[in-house]
Amino acid sequence: MREDMKAVIADTFSQMLDKEDIDKITVTKLIAECHISRQTFYYHFKDIMDVLEWTFRRATQELMQKSLNEEDRLGALTTYVAFVRQNRKKFERLLYSRRWVQIEGCLSRR
Repeated sequence: MREDMKAVIADTFSQMLDKEDIDKITVTKLIAECHISRQTFYYHFKDIMDVLEWTFRRATQELMQKSLNEEDRLGALTTYVAFVRQNRKKFERLLYSRRWVQIEGCLSRR
């Protein structure tokens, strides 16, 4: 159940990022969209950047698994290109964020 709630929060965050800049996504807005309490949010995440990092890590793991399931390198490459295309708006929103330096550090951790 714990991972399910983390996924709900992360998926909602991802949907919000499709529509607005990360600089405008607040914990208050996110918990309202998720229909959860502030306490529930903070049980699972420290802040919005923690949600971004967890969401990115999960998406990366899923992408890696999909590419490994492909029959050849071309299929794997096609999977990566499709992912970038599908998430282009999100990447742009992150790239042009006022918090880009913080985002870059968060996304480059492994």
